[in-house]
Amino acid sequence: MMALQHLLVKEKEMNEFDFETYVLQFYGKGGTYDYGFLRQDIQKALKIRMEKFPEIEFGGDSFDRELVRDIVLKSRGVEDLEYNV
Repeated sequence: MMALQHLLVKEKEMNEFDFETYVLQFYGKGGTYDYGFLRQDIQKALKIRMEKFPEIEFGGDSFDRELVRDIVLKSRGVEDLEYNV
């Protein structure tokens, strides 16, 4: 339980740069799922995420990562997305 509480605190402390780096580790060049995302792609998508879903608190977690992923992919013309962004 202590590890989970620590993880939740760490997510809340995450700033935009940390989040961008986190997303790049998954979807940037050489990432876990290499979509070739650039930091600029993530910055634009993060802005869209915050404007489009203001009622959803930003936690910098996997949900936000996947929303940002789908926003970038949609901007590239991908239609089969996990979330309706």
